[in-house]
Amino acid sequence: MSRVRSRGLDLLFIALVALVALTLTSCSASSDSGRSGSMPSPAPSPSVDPGSGGEPTPEGGSVPEELVGRWNGGSNEQGHWYYEFQSDGSYSAWPAYEDNPTLITGTVDVTSSEITFSNAGDPFIVEWYISGGLLFMDGYSYVPA
Repeated sequence: MSRVRSRGLDLLFIALVALVALTLTSCSASSDSGRSGSMPSPAPSPSVDPGSGGEPTPEGGSVPEELVGRWNGGSNEQGHWYYEFQSDGSYSAWPAYEDNPTLITGTVDVTSSEITFSNAGDPFIVEWYISGGLLFMDGYSYVPA
């Protein structure tokens, strides 16, 4: 194979790898709309030990009765998460994979198909529904805990 042809194939391969990387990056990041294709881990907010009884200051809307309670599941690089929703619009979340987890608190606004999570970071929106006793948020399932 000629040297010019080999160099051309090398450049084509590099361009293809860059295109794939760019495509994957743009598919996974959707900062323009505040939505994500997967359930993001909540941004940290005021830390409270889950067993301390610390209460967040609710400013969210009301939460449907079927969503109120503690749920465990989902997935990310580290493992499952707990989400606990209160009827007053407050929520708590913490990783199930840590022995002494940091509690993330904030508020939620819930519509029939979307939950907007707000805490110290930018709000983010997930699609949700309950079916067969399971909570589904952005395609991940959660069981009552």
